[in-house]
Amino acid sequence: MLILKFELNADEIGEQIHGLSMGHITIKGQFATVTSKDRSPDQAMMIFISISDLLWDIRKFILNKRNTPVRFVGADSSFSIRLLATNEYTVVFANGIQIDRVSQGELVRASFNSVNEFMSAYSSNFDRGGADSGDRVFADLYDALEEFKELLEGNLN
Repeated sequence: MLILKFELNADEIGEQIHGLSMGHITIKGQFATVTSKDRSPDQAMMIFISISDLLWDIRKFILNKRNTPVRFVGADSSFSIRLLATNEYTVVFANGIQIDRVSQGELVRASFNSVNEFMSAYSSNFDRGGADSGDRVFADLYDALEEFKELLEGNLN
């Protein structure tokens, strides 16, 4: 079972969170667990931008009918996730290590659930500002999540 975990750096947690806050991704599957946390060199990333990018990359991978591999790299980080399509599975790698083999449906559900869990923990602290002064990173993240949600409604195996 594929599990993704997103977290903020401890020093980023406060009354108000901004779109450039740093954080980490941990990805766990049947073959391995890999994290960006506590690595040398530091692999912390701009977590909200990275989550948006990851959602867009997974969406692109799922909708691509040519089975072209996709490589996500965390914003301001060297941490990477690569998705490779086979006849039956999506093979998930992180930092070059095979994590799991999953169906496209499992990949979408695991990603969506993990992002929702992370967002529910921190969204009340987002710097929303006014219509023109709010942090646009969060608007982009919500847009990515809405587009990604459409994959759940598709016919994924």
